[in-house]
Amino acid sequence: MEWVTIKNCGCYALVRNGQGGNITKDLLENMVIEFARISSKFYEAVSEFPFVYSEKQMGSVLIPALLNSADAVFQEQPAIRKLKGKKENYGWIDYWVLSRNITFLIELKQHGFSANAQNVNAGAQNKWSKAIDQIKSIKKSEAQDLTIGNKACKVALQIMPIWQHGSDNDSLALEILPKEDVGKFLMTSRKELNPQPHWSAVWYLHDTLQKEPQEYDGWFRYPGVMFHAYWEMVEL
Repeated sequence: MEWVTIKNCGCYALVRNGQGGNITKDLLENMVIEFARISSKFYEAVSEFPFVYSEKQMGSVLIPALLNSADAVFQEQPAIRKLKGKKENYGWIDYWVLSRNITFLIELKQHGFSANAQNVNAGAQNKWSKAIDQIKSIKKSEAQDLTIGNKACKVALQIMPIWQHGSDNDSLALEILPKEDVGKFLMTSRKELNPQPHWSAVWYLHDTLQKEPQEYDGWFRYPGVMFHAYWEMVEL
């Protein structure tokens, strides 16, 4: 696994299969870099990470990360959905993104990954399945209507913060996990998520960002954040 340094933020690594165009992969890679920079800046200001709650709060870091990576971003895009065997219903797409003449319709989910358990739990799989069902429910005609440019891509994106947990502060005064362990978590989650992601990445946080455990219900340290994406191109 090849690691790329993000100055003062740590480093990241990518895993991807052959499906999908370079613009999709470039957008996602740039998003990860900007996500790391913005999250690190947030932590320096308030000593807390913006990615530890849910997808609703994730917008505070994901929107600027996407804006710094694309031409335009719009949150909660109205859309008509249609699942096989069900009636049409009115809903919203989490993020509408325009990048290099391609429109991306992104459904976001967030779920943690325990460095203690080291596996994808049922909650993470359920969210992954739901995100994929959501992009499949976007009608072709609706995707076409929402498209600016010459192509459209529907993307299920799951962000998975990696956390270590202890009952007290002293229990986390142990050595910081090496990036090799975090890389293994990425490969484990890729193997266990069904269907397998088309693209995955992990941001390994700089040691200075892991120095102080965070107190919520117990004590937590966040050595990394994983990103998984599954997509479908839309014929125009």
